[in-house]
Amino acid sequence: MDFDALYSKTARRLQPSIIRALLKLVQDPDTISLAGGTPDSNLFDLQRYGAIAESAARVQGRRSLQYGETAGWAPLREQVAAYLAGRGVSVTPEQVLITTGSQQGIDLLGRLFLDEGDCVALEEPAYLGAILLYKNMGAQILPLPLADAEGLDPAQVEAALAAWQGPKPKLLYITPTYQNPSGACLGPARRQALIGMAARHGILIVEDDPYAEISFDGPPPKPLLGYDKGGSTIFLGSFSKMSVPGLRVGFAVGPLELIQKLTIAKESADVCSSVLAQAVAAEFLKGGHLMATLPTLRSAYHARRDALFAALQGQLPKGTAMSKPAGGFFLWADLGPGYDTQACFQQAIDAKVAYVPGGVFFARPGAGRSTLRLSFCAVEEAKLVEGAKRLGAVLRAQTAAV
Repeated sequence: MDFDALYSKTARRLQPSIIRALLKLVQDPDTISLAGGTPDSNLFDLQRYGAIAESAARVQGRRSLQYGETAGWAPLREQVAAYLAGRGVSVTPEQVLITTGSQQGIDLLGRLFLDEGDCVALEEPAYLGAILLYKNMGAQILPLPLADAEGLDPAQVEAALAAWQGPKPKLLYITPTYQNPSGACLGPARRQALIGMAARHGILIVEDDPYAEISFDGPPPKPLLGYDKGGSTIFLGSFSKMSVPGLRVGFAVGPLELIQKLTIAKESADVCSSVLAQAVAAEFLKGGHLMATLPTLRSAYHARRDALFAALQGQLPKGTAMSKPAGGFFLWADLGPGYDTQACFQQAIDAKVAYVPGGVFFARPGAGRSTLRLSFCAVEEAKLVEGAKRLGAVLRAQTAAV
C-alpha cells in the first residue's frame, strides 16, 4: 500500500516531538539528564495513591469501570470547581470539561477554532507541544517574545498585533505561571491588561496552567480566568505535575457555551476520559490529598532549583543570562551571540549530561540557537551539581571555539 499517496495535508505535516527523540539518546544510567520535564517518580506516595485507588473502586463500584459522560465524572467536575474557587476563580461544575491530559484541551481548541491558514499568537519561547500541534494543523504563528521574567509585556503584544501582516489571530496561547521552558511568571497587572487586550481584539486566550502548584515563594498567582469577566479566557489544568501524570486527567474551564462545544468535539475524539482515573482524581481532591502532598513536592523541587542554580554559577560562559524561577521545573539560559546549543548537544551526551537545545521552543526557524532549557525536577541534588560541572566543561570547550 502506498500510504504516502493517501495521507491528508495534516498527516504530511506531522512532526514528532524533538524532546522525546532526544530523550531516547539519554537512556544510559550514567548520563545525568537535565532534559526531561517529568516529575520525580521517587516522590510519588505509592501508599497514599494505592489507598485512594482502592477507595475509589470500592465506593464507586462497577460505575468506575463503565463508560462515563463525555463532559466528565460529575464528582470530579465538582471538585475541580471547588479547587479553582480556592485559587480565586468562580465557576460552576457545568463550566468544567474533563480531558485526557491538558494536551487534549489544546488539541480540541485547535480543532474547534482553526482552519488551515488561520493564525495563532503564542509566547516565544513556548511549550513545544503547542508549537507542533498548531504547525501540524496548518496554522500561521505570530510569535510574541517574552519581555522579561514576568513574561509577555501587553504593550509589546499590542505593537506586534498592529505590525502583523497576516490574518488576525484567533487564539493567544500562553503558559503564564512558571512557564515551560523559561520559568517566567506573568504579574497580576499584566494578566489583567492581557485580558483587556484580548477582549478588544476578539482573541481567545488559551491559559495553560500545569505548573502553578509547584510554587516556591508562596501560593500560586490567581489565574487569568479569575480576572476575566467577559469570557475571553479558557483555562487548561492538569493533575500531571501536582499529582501524578499516569492518571492522564486534565480539565478545561471556561464560558459555558464554549465548554459545551468542546464537549461535542471531545465526544468524537475519545467518547470519554477514563472513568476510573477520574474517580481517583476526584477522591484525591475531595480527601484533601492535594494539599497534603504539595508541601513535599514544593520542598524537593525548590531545593533542586537552588542546587542547580548555584552549581551553574561560574560554569556557564561569561555573559550568560539565566532565570531563577519562582516555581515549576525549569531553568532557562541564554549563552549569548555566537553560541549554538544544538551544535554541542552531542558533545554533552558524550560527556554524559543532557539538556534541551532552546531552539526547539521557537516557532521561527533558526531562532534561539544560543539558548537551552535545564530541568531540575527529576534529579537529586548531588547529581545536579555533577551535571552542572559536566555541562560547564562542554560549554567552555565551545567558548574556545567561538
